[in-house]
Amino acid sequence: MCTTDSLDALAQSLARRAKAAARPLAAATTGQKNAALDAIARRLRELSREILDANARDLAAAQKARLSDAMIDRLRLDEARLESVAKAVEAVRDLPDPVGEETRHWTRPNGLDVRRVRIPLGVILMIYEARPNVTPDAAALCLKSGNAVILRGGKEALNSNLALGRAIHLGLEDAGLLPDAVQLVDTPDRALMLSLLRQDELIDLVIPRGGESLIRFVADNARVPVLKHFKGVCHVFVHASADLEKAMAIAVNAKAARPPESATPPSASSSTATPCATSRPSPAPSSTPALSCAPAPTPLSSSVSTASRQRPRDRTTLAASSSTRSWPSKSSTPSTAPSNTSPATARCTPKPSSPRTAPPSSASPARSRPRPSWSTPRRASTTAANSAWAPKSASAPPSCTPLAPWGWRS
Repeated sequence: MCTTDSLDALAQSLARRAKAAARPLAAATTGQKNAALDAIARRLRELSREILDANARDLAAAQKARLSDAMIDRLRLDEARLESVAKAVEAVRDLPDPVGEETRHWTRPNGLDVRRVRIPLGVILMIYEARPNVTPDAAALCLKSGNAVILRGGKEALNSNLALGRAIHLGLEDAGLLPDAVQLVDTPDRALMLSLLRQDELIDLVIPRGGESLIRFVADNARVPVLKHFKGVCHVFVHASADLEKAMAIAVNAKAARPPESATPPSASSSTATPCATSRPSPAPSSTPALSCAPAPTPLSSSVSTASRQRPRDRTTLAASSSTRSWPSKSSTPSTAPSNTSPATARCTPKPSSPRTAPPSSASPARSRPRPSWSTPRRASTTAANSAWAPKSASAPPSCTPLAPWGWRS
């Protein structure tokens, strides 16, 4: 068993070798990088038998460990899948070189010319689960962008990853690049991964690829910047005018399907996480399941009356719970709330001739309906000292008629 000191020394050795290879790789031309990717794809095809034999050992160990069918399917490699891996490397080769790309250019008022140009990050630590196809994918993307990479795959795919790593190293040597630009961690000990996550002076970025638990573990223990996402980011958006039957077929395919030639359980890592749909003016037929990621609409206030929902609100219908200010209006409204109004709602009817002033004094003419006493408010906090709109007289403003459930005393 490796000790902590030996694992720390191994982690530093991996990181230092990657750092030393990162500088010449960053200066490599597009032709050199494309030649390396070509050589890697060729070596993957040449060493296919060796890679598949190593994968068979991983599959046997996984079946003995009684892993799930989906995990075993992710682990499996065959001739067709290995060919698709080689084609994926060639697809990365055909991508434009991001290094040196100018993304923005502007001139300052003092004449200073400023340009924003893409450059390599340096050394990337890639941590992923038991998916051997990720090993050449990650290596190809990092090489194309001029970054050295340390690959730490799941222990279940250790033999497969080492065989794939040998093909990658041979391809780099064929193209004249340093093999240390792509390194594989051959020790599945988690303590070694923890030590790598602490190499903040040698590693520039960590990218965890896998489930939420793995990503949280990396984010919680890393001293190096982490490019992370805890939830799935693949969405299927369905417009209101879309064909729902076609949308359902697309959503199911994006979540659970593999290519038609595969009869294995769904295990594609690029499956969608959330289907989203816009609202339709009328509900969809009951035979078609609904797709929506938006919550059901809720009313803004539970105290709005039915009459207020049926017509636009005007400024003459206000709640008396927070203000006693009189508002002028061009039309009159009933001085009492309708019968279906919530108990916590009151109607205010300003006088058309009265200006927008403070409430009148107690000398105002009496009304037939008894007025509440303003000397004993419902809550102790509703006082002249705590409210800027507190009444300045002993009588209630003539424009408001609070309802009895508020608890006012008459």
